[in-house]
Amino acid sequence: MKIDALTSLRFFAACAVLFSHLRFFGDSDSAFLRTLYSKVFWEGYIGVTFFFILSGFILSYSYQQRLHKDHGLKAFYVARVARIYPLHLLTLLLAIPWLTLIGEQPSALTYGMNALLLQGFSPDRHVHFSINLPAWSLSSEIFFYALFPLLILLKNRLLLGLWVLCLGWQGIMLSPLLNNESRHFWMYVFPVSRLMDFCTGMLLYRLYCRMVERIKPTQATLMQSGAVVLLALFFALKGKVPQTLRYDLYYLLPMALLILAFSFSTGTLSRWISGRVLIILGEVSFSLYLVHYLVAQYLQYLTDRYQLFHGTRGDLIHASLVLGISLLLSLGLYFYYETRMRRWVKQLFRV
Repeated sequence: MKIDALTSLRFFAACAVLFSHLRFFGDSDSAFLRTLYSKVFWEGYIGVTFFFILSGFILSYSYQQRLHKDHGLKAFYVARVARIYPLHLLTLLLAIPWLTLIGEQPSALTYGMNALLLQGFSPDRHVHFSINLPAWSLSSEIFFYALFPLLILLKNRLLLGLWVLCLGWQGIMLSPLLNNESRHFWMYVFPVSRLMDFCTGMLLYRLYCRMVERIKPTQATLMQSGAVVLLALFFALKGKVPQTLRYDLYYLLPMALLILAFSFSTGTLSRWISGRVLIILGEVSFSLYLVHYLVAQYLQYLTDRYQLFHGTRGDLIHASLVLGISLLLSLGLYFYYETRMRRWVKQLFRV
């Protein structure tokens, strides 16, 4: 059984990442659009923090009681591979024509690391942010999946201890001996660093289990309202916080509280966002996350070559096309490719 409100929130997180890649707004003729991008849209990378925490929460929600009992490891790993690999490999292939058009030729090693979802372990920016850029985060996801059957066995104290170790690692990466590019990799991209997000989600689920039977609808509504306000407050104050901390650590608390608060379906806000349309959009958020960058890049190529969009109005049309085409592709991929490939992979491995 899914938690509808959390499914819906996935769509907003995917949109945040999409908006962060509307880089042409940063060069717009409109001062308003330039400011909107630099002060709001660019910060959309925080959607990745949301996804990593949510991953730990949802996997725990789905498997805490049954992974090592009535749901075997083979079935778990096959389900995880079926969840991400078919769409990842398709978008990897769809990126090749664009790379050919712009004259980029990634090495065979880069293609191999991307295909195996190992690119996030490379400190070389031309590797971890290569081909279909958003796919770097899947390196962390597959790393989390590999460890999850072990992590789920840990008692609360040990899991919290691991979380503290990850926090200590992040603290070491704040060293002034590292330049900004190195910190960006070690604190934002490197899968081991992002394990703290995943463990946060697992710990949140254990807290949720203690609260879910006791929390009242009014309390859930207050929690949800407070979580939204807290996230807005953190966002408003972000200019006072060093970029290094904003890669992940700064937003960890408000994102965690947001997920915990909206996990309680009795709250008013969770009911508001649990409508059929938003749930469907949340379901297609993975497709949206992986295809939007390619749509943006292909449109940017056409724009540069044929001078398609001009001025502020052109920028708005350009952004609308990126969002609209990405959504349509995501809906098609989800219903006619992603779900079918999941079934096919599971049937192939007989789980």
